Amino acid sequence: MNKLKTSAWKGVTSPVGRNIVSLYVLQFGNYVLPLITVPYLVRVLGPEKFGLVAFGQGLMAYFSLVVNYGFDWSATRKIAVQQDDPESVNRTAANVWGAKALLCSACALILLALVLSVPRLSEISLLMLILYGSVIGNVLFPVWLFQGMERMTAISITNLAVRTLGAVTIGPLGKALARASRRVRHCFSHRQQSACTLLAMRSFWVC
Repeated sequence: MNKLKTSAWKGVTSPVGRNIVSLYVLQFGNYVLPLITVPYLVRVLGPEKFGLVAFGQGLMAYFSLVVNYGFDWSATRKIAVQQDDPESVNRTAANVWGAKALLCSACALILLALVLSVPRLSEISLLMLILYGSVIGNVLFPVWLFQGMERMTAISITNLAVRTLGAVTIGPLGKALARASRRVRHCFSHRQQSACTLLAMRSFWVC
């Protein structure tokens, strides 16, 4: 039993073990925490407004696929091979960031064209532009770099901390937004009020 515990501890504390645990932490933040926040958001926003958010997130997921362009696999593999050569790693990282930035700019133009040409999207143009921040964040958050360098611990902890903070603060925020929405209801049209509520929720919603 002692040998088994020792072997398990060595496995967890090894570089490979730490990276595996860090990836689990990262995925926990990506998939488990939203299970806590989504039911509350549905109750606060209501089915209609939450449906708009969900639609926007689905559209942004397609843009994220384009921006990723498989770099999560190809760039990770290349950096893993080059990790002992800092100059090569820097060059690869710069190339990937540049390519992602170009793809992100192209997707932004496509989104702008859709918002201008599709009446239903133009009605929620503010929401679409806010949600596009998740695509920009995808460009700036270099998970592929840390995976290739086998240094996942710090970025996983940071990611989990930010998402946990968002989950903890979303309760008081939702109540405050509900009170504010009631107070300003006589000052805004229904569409303006919905846009303002969605804007405020998205500003603090980490999902």
